[in-house]
Amino acid sequence: MKKLKFLFTASRASHIENFHMPAINALRQNGHTVDTATEDYIKENLVDHSYNLIFQKKIYSPRNIRTINKLSKIIKSNSYDVIISNTTLAGVITRLAISKLKKKPYHIYICHGYLFNDDNSKKAKLYRRIEKSTSSKIDLLLTMNNDDLEIAKKYVFCKNIQYINGMGIDSNKFPVLSADECNSFRKSLGIKENDFVFLCVAEFSERKNQQLIIRAFSELLKTKPDSVLLFAGNGELLENCKALAEYYEISHKVRFLGYITDTNILYRSAQAIISASHIEGLPFNIMEALECGIPAIVSKIKGHKDLIIDGFNGMLFADNDQIGLSEKMSELSNSEIYNKIKKNVFLESKYEVSEATEVLLHYYLQLSETIPTYSV
Repeated sequence: MKKLKFLFTASRASHIENFHMPAINALRQNGHTVDTATEDYIKENLVDHSYNLIFQKKIYSPRNIRTINKLSKIIKSNSYDVIISNTTLAGVITRLAISKLKKKPYHIYICHGYLFNDDNSKKAKLYRRIEKSTSSKIDLLLTMNNDDLEIAKKYVFCKNIQYINGMGIDSNKFPVLSADECNSFRKSLGIKENDFVFLCVAEFSERKNQQLIIRAFSELLKTKPDSVLLFAGNGELLENCKALAEYYEISHKVRFLGYITDTNILYRSAQAIISASHIEGLPFNIMEALECGIPAIVSKIKGHKDLIIDGFNGMLFADNDQIGLSEKMSELSNSEIYNKIKKNVFLESKYEVSEATEVLLHYYLQLSETIPTYSV
């Protein structure tokens, strides 16, 4: 088998560590070299070499020009066979870095969710123009929801576009817990036995839209006072959301838990998960919730629609629709409706990390003679 040299790029080191380690481990176990170029270094020994680059969120920032030049030199000096780029900003910067080279490596771009929809907004037009103008530097484009797949095909962001079932989740991290364990955890948070617990697991940001959840929950409490809302995560809008809960005088019903490493106990102790995101790729939090058997109430956007069927294994509401979300929360807390939906909640095996990684390795190793078997 031909041994290949890989470079994974992403805006943050945490992105690689959270989503790509199963495939990277499999590649290295089979003798391939894997380097990374991200902001901040990858944890020691996870890859062969880690490069630290600076990515500015404003794509036209002069600092990004320096990053493009630095990344181009890194690629040239290491003679990589395959570049695997991730996230919008790092993806564009990687394409521009490759464009400066005479000898170009095979380039795979994984779309974790385009930051735009197929509409005529100024934002969508700008992002589409950027994607289209750099698309010639992509040899293979991998998308993970049907909306992004159709967008990529419609605007021809690459000649070779394929669909994947995300990066996969490890079901071993979500073992079934006893009722006593879950009840003990609920009691530690001051949750009463008959309380209906809604859960949101996400970084606090404009994109994740937690403010809408708080507003909708304040409406729900007027008719469903035996309800509790849990938030797990940190982020720049955390304090803003705490203040909003205080403004609506519902702080006693909302728990801000911060960053939680053991999310399994959260999922197993809640009745439903909520996401009001504006944009997604294929969200881990919803897949994890389905793996744990709890229904989801989610905004009707790409990524969510690939996982949730309204009225079957969860509920959908229109993006940014506060009243719609509150109504869905009220509806799901009805025991008859809840039990009907809950029996349909499960995660298909195609989203399991072993199956997802096998698919990724197939695409990653097209330049090699054989494809290794994935092992944890």
